[in-house]
Amino acid sequence: KASLSVEDSVMNLLSKALACELTICQRSKYIVEHAIFGRMRHRFPEVFASMCSAFDTHIFADADSVFRAGTISECLYITVRGSFSLSTPMKHWGNLQQRFVRAGMGKFEMRTTGVEGCVTTTFQCLSWLCEASLYATSVHRSDLRTLSFADAFTLTGADLVACI
Repeated sequence: KASLSVEDSVMNLLSKALACELTICQRSKYIVEHAIFGRMRHRFPEVFASMCSAFDTHIFADADSVFRAGTISECLYITVRGSFSLSTPMKHWGNLQQRFVRAGMGKFEMRTTGVEGCVTTTFQCLSWLCEASLYATSVHRSDLRTLSFADAFTLTGADLVACI
């Protein structure tokens, strides 16, 4: 399994330019899949390089909670590896379903729970979630859990602004 980041102790031994290039090489193939970041790579390469370094890497164990409905959404998530389960109340499912279908992501497993009902979507592919948190304060409408060991990148709105 290829590493998504190099330990800080190793990165500190490298020149700043080489460390930045290594980070871009490791992360860019995931980040450019998002339309805004893909355009940024070509139009503003210096900003894109800074942004690749601004993303944090997170490693999750099986059955970890990544975020829960009702909590403040503080960052964009880019899922990189592993299996995830997104449970969304039916009243919010329409918008997410359209996005997943357009992107060709995931397999959909419908399960009804509680009075209102929820839709559970499982996916193992590259995905981005909670983009709105880069631009405004928002609240999660879904629960995201891991179904296996998984990796994700996160970026806060403040970190994005600092790159620009």
